[in-house]
Amino acid sequence: MSPLIPLAACLLSPILAGEIRTVPPLAEPVSAVTPVLSQLRLDLAALQSSAVLPQLPVSVLTTPEAFAGLQKAVDDASRLKAPEIQTDALRRVELAQQVLGRFDPNEFAKLPEAQQESTLSKLWTGWKDRGLVDAGTQNDPGGTLDRLIVAGVEDRALTSANKSSFLAVGVLGYPLADSLWLMRTRIGDALEENTLNYPRGQRWHTDDHTPEFLGTTREAQSLVDTWGGATDFGRQIVAAVKEGKSEFPKSAVVSPAAASAFAAVARELKENKDDAALAYLSGQDPTFSAFLLDAKKPGYYLYNGDKSVVARIMATKAASALGVRRINKPDGDKVHASTYFYRPARVAQRLASMEKLKVDSYDDDARKRLAEYGRRAAALAGQLP
Repeated sequence: MSPLIPLAACLLSPILAGEIRTVPPLAEPVSAVTPVLSQLRLDLAALQSSAVLPQLPVSVLTTPEAFAGLQKAVDDASRLKAPEIQTDALRRVELAQQVLGRFDPNEFAKLPEAQQESTLSKLWTGWKDRGLVDAGTQNDPGGTLDRLIVAGVEDRALTSANKSSFLAVGVLGYPLADSLWLMRTRIGDALEENTLNYPRGQRWHTDDHTPEFLGTTREAQSLVDTWGGATDFGRQIVAAVKEGKSEFPKSAVVSPAAASAFAAVARELKENKDDAALAYLSGQDPTFSAFLLDAKKPGYYLYNGDKSVVARIMATKAASALGVRRINKPDGDKVHASTYFYRPARVAQRLASMEKLKVDSYDDDARKRLAEYGRRAAALAGQLP
């Protein structure tokens, strides 16, 4: 196993509050041990601010006391309220806390060196999968925006029972009031309280008859109506393209530019003789159609949709020209990652709209937090082509 970094010397160096800078992620590790501990040293130092970190022995792996000391340092740092600039550092520390916390110090110290190293290698992999260690995207505003989206989806202050109001509001375009209502309501009760009416002839329910979108407000119903109208319009465009027509009727919910872009996707699918994909754009996935038609739909969550068909549609040259970004977000221990497609400018605009939104006092903390994400997203989206 590679020699360990002398943590005692590294971790004891305090960083003054006024000197804090964004902690840069390290490059791909040469060994599993040294870079992980070195990154943790940087992150712990930044998150502790002016506090002197606890002294740790040189070897943090071979003695129970040393490993327990590292666990405590990571655990303490994960409870701190990190400055906005250190969001990634806090997320790396939180993941380290989850991984290291699974082990009893006495048992970990007895593990073969190869198994200890494997554990830290998995920690690095977890960071990398979440975009937290990737030197290649340091100067990439798109990659940084992707990581901001993932951070928002995983933000514990905006999540309850695996329901993310950031995802619902900022990416999928749902009303804030309905998103927070759904977070606080058991699914059985939510199904009973749901007041939405869904357009006919479109697939708004899963195979077990659960609605794709639940809500109780007028804004939610208005969105369903808009998305349904866009889906019907998309069906008309597909029909026209199949007949060889190049002109389409005007729509009250879809712009001419969005209609033209959607038609280009349909033409390419027709050229590819992909009848299944054309049928899919004719009402089988209303939220996907509304997203492609840019009808008050900043993003799309590929959850109940047909993954293979969506992949073929998004792989067309016409879809690639839409400026859509894709995120594959690891989901805990699940085999497959969650996939989100989104338009950067639309997500930034949606989050920014939280700034002046009038809400009840008990919803204001969530509104303010979403608005803060909006300010950061707008700065990043503005740097994209």
